[in-house]
This record gives sequence, C-alpha cells and structure tokens, in this order.
Amino acid sequence: MCDVILRDGYGCNLYVYSICIFVLA
Repeated sequence: MCDVILRDGYGCNLYVYSICIFVLA
C-alpha cells in the first residue's frame, strides 16, 4: 500500500516514507 501512496505522490514525504520503511522492514 505504501508503494501505491509513494507512486501517486500523495504520501511522498519523510513522515510517511519513514512509516513505510518501518512497516516493510
């Protein structure tokens, strides 16, 4: 889901990016 958000550019920020990395890690 994070991939879709980042691709769409709606959640392309450090906060959301950090959460996505944390969840995918």
